[in-house]
Amino acid sequence: MAQKDLKNRIGSVKNIQKITRAMEMVAAARLRRAEQRIEHLRPYADALRRMTARAAQAADNIPNLPILQEKDEVNTVGVLLITGDDSHFVGSGLTAAFVHSLVRAKVPTAVGAVYDGGNDAADAPQRGAVLAPVLDDQTLSRAVSTIDDLDMVQGRVASVLALELIGSGNIGHYGYGSDASAPLPPHRS
Repeated sequence: MAQKDLKNRIGSVKNIQKITRAMEMVAAARLRRAEQRIEHLRPYADALRRMTARAAQAADNIPNLPILQEKDEVNTVGVLLITGDDSHFVGSGLTAAFVHSLVRAKVPTAVGAVYDGGNDAADAPQRGAVLAPVLDDQTLSRAVSTIDDLDMVQGRVASVLALELIGSGNIGHYGYGSDASAPLPPHRS
């Protein structure tokens, strides 16, 4: 009987080794996919750096907005989540899930979309369509501001103004898409 138990134990260990090898292969494949996604995001990160640098240079021309003034103490933090028609997350539900987690954590959030109509106007998505998962969700649409035109100067200005407003609890949907309530947030003087 002991020999049979020993053979069963050896068989179990071999099966565990096979399962462990399979899990390692799955983890390696996931890591490769994550690395590829990071590589695909590099152009977006570069574009965001350029956009931030341009916004900083243009800030000299903008009136004294409270959001641009240095403060001794920062009491609120806001998140501007940027997505686009070409994003790997479109249609996956990941954007809405991430925004839900930010809302649950009570982080003031704005979701901005970079629109790319592409070369074929017939196949072009509707402006703001990428924001549908946020706008169609009643909880998110009441808790999160959206900007559907970050590819335009107006959208970048709207994002700065929206971030200022969400810090005080004012939510809005801005841009030129069908779900936008106004092209720009109201400016507090």
